Amino acid sequence: MSALLFHESSVSPAFRSNVLQLYPELSTDAASFRFLDYLLFQPRFDGSSSDPLVSWETLKSFRDGSKTNNDFSGAKALKRFSKIVFPVERQKFHSALGKVAVLKDYHLPRVLLDLLFEELGRDLASGAVGFVSGSVVDIQKLREDRRRLAIQNAPPAKCKEAVQILEYLNSLDYSLFDEILPRFCLTVDAVQKTSASPHARRHQAAILSQIRQCRQPFYGPVEKSTRVFPRGASLLNLSRDFRDPLLSHWGKIDLRQAHLRVVAKLWDMPELLTFVDASESFWTALAQQCGLAPGPEVKAGLKECLYSLIFGMSNRNLVSRVAGLFGDGAASKWSDHMVVSKLLASRKKRIRYLVDGGSLSDAFGNDLTPKLEQGKGDYRLCASALACQAQSYEMATLYPVVKYAKGTEGTSAPFWITLWAHDGFWFRCDQPDGAADHIESISSIISETSMSLLGFTLPIDAELPVMV
Repeated sequence: MSALLFHESSVSPAFRSNVLQLYPELSTDAASFRFLDYLLFQPRFDGSSSDPLVSWETLKSFRDGSKTNNDFSGAKALKRFSKIVFPVERQKFHSALGKVAVLKDYHLPRVLLDLLFEELGRDLASGAVGFVSGSVVDIQKLREDRRRLAIQNAPPAKCKEAVQILEYLNSLDYSLFDEILPRFCLTVDAVQKTSASPHARRHQAAILSQIRQCRQPFYGPVEKSTRVFPRGASLLNLSRDFRDPLLSHWGKIDLRQAHLRVVAKLWDMPELLTFVDASESFWTALAQQCGLAPGPEVKAGLKECLYSLIFGMSNRNLVSRVAGLFGDGAASKWSDHMVVSKLLASRKKRIRYLVDGGSLSDAFGNDLTPKLEQGKGDYRLCASALACQAQSYEMATLYPVVKYAKGTEGTSAPFWITLWAHDGFWFRCDQPDGAADHIESISSIISETSMSLLGFTLPIDAELPVMV
């Protein structure tokens, strides 16, 4: 976990004033003020346990907003914050991330939580200040700065197709995202009233805060992959329960079980492709064979575990993860499931091929052959290379849709890709009645492209925009 590149959050003057009335000592303690900014608006969490995290380097940078402090004690920083704001304790250091503290799950005081949700309902266009500094913020300039920094600070993209996707997404007109405003307050209300855990509610509130400051996500490439990711929290990070209603005015296209189908081809697993094609609902069938009742949460958990397998997680850790999500009974059935056992065997065979000197390239012809060191890290290098290869085929399948969108510019039926996910995207069109025509054209493009790349067509799931 790298240190946080701290960006002071923008808030209404009223919220900042209310927080200072609640915690007056923050006015003379900028480091604690910045840490509160982090906890409220920019938190980080462990991907597997969901525990809140903070690196000692990040805490250190909060002292004066830089990374130049030498005499620093993270424990004293937490103690000081706990004294003047609310209790935050370290339970341990993260086993894999070095000087990154795993915090005990903290509880925002009710009065602060109420202020936070009240704040999320305010429009920053009517006036904003820096949460810590109190300086007046030009929201329009802030958004343009986010766009510029996303482009400036990104590592080089791995292929020209990724460059073109980034250029398209990062040059979209910000006004396309104004359409979420009528539903935004409804989403805030839904998050406040959700029956989810306090942790989940805080996390979603923090994401909504970032969206409020800048509704449009800006993307950058991934260092070792052809994929592109939004930089920072965005609409894509919202839980589906909140995101789908918020974005219902846009259409959506997904590649159906694309990663499994791609891996079936690349890892020579025709039986996996047969299983996926034969199942009316792949995830329902997998849940039932693991002794689980099908449902959205079960599907999300199984999907996470199966994709973790493809991305290289060890079987021991996988079994532990399944047990943590669904119990020991499901974990034992998971290990014996045909799809899981075949994937493990095929992954082992592919890694052995690379360890023995085999080569690997992605869908664009770029060399992915890992530089092995004859050590324990070789397994991770090989598994990562295999994951990157599979990811590239998803991007190669969707890339022509970006060309299609560009081709509609200036026509009577423009089509915009508004949000990009790895295996699908959301879209907007000026003429909602024409959405079905666009979907039909894109379905043909994806079928033709996937047939050329894989020898079979990747099916899609499409959702029309909801008109209100």
